[in-house]
Amino acid sequence: MDLKSLDFAEAVSYLAERSGVELEYEGGGDAEAAKKRAGRRRAIYKALAAAAIYYHKYLLKSSSPEAQGARDYLKGRGLEHSTIEEFRLGYAARGGSGFSQAVKKLGIERSSLDAAGLLSSRGGRGLGGGSRSPSPTGEAE
Repeated sequence: MDLKSLDFAEAVSYLAERSGVELEYEGGGDAEAAKKRAGRRRAIYKALAAAAIYYHKYLLKSSSPEAQGARDYLKGRGLEHSTIEEFRLGYAARGGSGFSQAVKKLGIERSSLDAAGLLSSRGGRGLGGGSRSPSPTGEAE
C-alpha cells in the first residue's frame, strides 16, 4: 500500500485525478457569488429540514394505512418509539401530495427542492415517487 501524507483537499484531488473524475470547484474571490452560494445552501437546508419534519410527523401521526404499516414495520424491526424520535425517522407515502402543499405554504422554491434531491425523476414532488422511510442527515437540535 502506498501511503501519502495529504490533507483532505489534496486527497480528494489525487483520487479524482486517479479515477479520471473532473472536479468542479466553488469559491473564488467574488463576494457576491459567495453570498449567492450561501443563500442557495440555506434554501436547500430549509427544504431538507421541512421534508424531515413533515415526513417525521406523517409517520408518527397519520392515520393512513400506509403510515400504520410503516410504524408496524419499524416496530417489527425492533425500533422503539424513542429511537424513531431521536433519529427523526419519517415516512413518505407513495404519490402523496401533502408535502408539496406544505412547502408551498413555506415559500420553498421548486429549484431548492430539486437541488436538495426531493423531486422525483418524473417531475413530481417527493422522494422519487415511491413510499419510503426517510431519515434526516442533519445535526440533532
